[in-house]
Amino acid sequence: MPKSASDIRVNLLALIASSVVLYLLIAFTELPNDRVLQIVAFVLFVPMAISEFLNSPRIKQPVKRVGRITEIFPRSIGVLISVGSVAFVYWLLPEYSGTFYDPFYKLCHDYGKFLVIALPFYIGFVVKYIDDSKDGYYSLGMAVLGDRSYLDADQLKHHFLGWAVKGFFYPLMYIYALGKIEWIKSISIDFDTATFLEFFDIAIGLLYYVDLIFVVVAYLCTLKLFGAHIRTAQTTLLGWSVALACYQPFWSFVSSYYVKYGNGLVWHQWLSDQPALIYLWGFVIIALTAVYTMATVAFGLRFSNLTNRGIITSGPYRYMKHPAYFCKNLSWWFISVPFVVVSDWEQAIKCCLALLMLNGIYYLRAKTEEKHLSTDFTYVRYSLEIRSRWKAANWRQPIAANQRAI
Repeated sequence: MPKSASDIRVNLLALIASSVVLYLLIAFTELPNDRVLQIVAFVLFVPMAISEFLNSPRIKQPVKRVGRITEIFPRSIGVLISVGSVAFVYWLLPEYSGTFYDPFYKLCHDYGKFLVIALPFYIGFVVKYIDDSKDGYYSLGMAVLGDRSYLDADQLKHHFLGWAVKGFFYPLMYIYALGKIEWIKSISIDFDTATFLEFFDIAIGLLYYVDLIFVVVAYLCTLKLFGAHIRTAQTTLLGWSVALACYQPFWSFVSSYYVKYGNGLVWHQWLSDQPALIYLWGFVIIALTAVYTMATVAFGLRFSNLTNRGIITSGPYRYMKHPAYFCKNLSWWFISVPFVVVSDWEQAIKCCLALLMLNGIYYLRAKTEEKHLSTDFTYVRYSLEIRSRWKAANWRQPIAANQRAI
């Protein structure tokens, strides 16, 4: 099995540290939700960043004594062009004019000026350790300065697609995470009288909080200094379509008109007269959600849809290629119980087919991701290893020599 690009042990330690800080901030301060989220995200980031920096093979010896101005200035221009392109899209599209995105814009306003000031210093530090003078930022900056010899169409395609991924997903994830912070602050439970369903709701909510806090940190920190930069981005229309269909604002349309699988009944209502089954069913949902969350934790700083930021082979990914998709989709069957007849069999069949359609969307997401990542030799090795583990005939046999060479 290839070594994972991220150390899940460090990620778990970072999670514990950030969780302790979250508890202390909520219990002993009255900080607003955004400040709580930012502090907790920073605490989560630091251990993972230090680990990535110290373990990166690219920084054992500095490649330059200092970052020259001829390298810093073009890259700075390239970064500003990239950020400006995303900002222009926000200004242009009506979707981003609503108040929903105000917390994200406040974040940009609060920290944007400091990031601009820090930008050349960060770039100077990066170029001291990484000899990569022809990345997308450099070629963009040099083009603005009049030298187009560094422009590469394929490189720029991946560069701007990577920024499109960050520009689309980060505002959503940040705002959802803020909502989770507000929800955590509101948790109030009497352990003497609380029901299993109350504990169930809290467990599921906290698991999704963990998922979101990692995602918030990862989408923001696509930093080459820590090896968490975007190598390549998904380039196919199908890959983008099936991914975006699962997120707002597209999900509202898709879920309302095409994959409306809810029948008005949820699992605990269906099992209300069977207490023992409620416990069993609920624990299965919690277990599936926990595996889904651990799949995100395994990525650490490298989580991202539609991009390759390093191949993850630890945690749930040690046993299957798509644990998050598999567990999330299976949990929906347990939660929504579309197979239960509420009014008539026709409705139950429609609900089941609708959920199967959603499962199909995730299947396409998985397949388009595999095709994209198959350009990475490490992923090919990983994929072959997983395949061999799941083939009963090869369960204890090593991968053939000719397969290793692929």
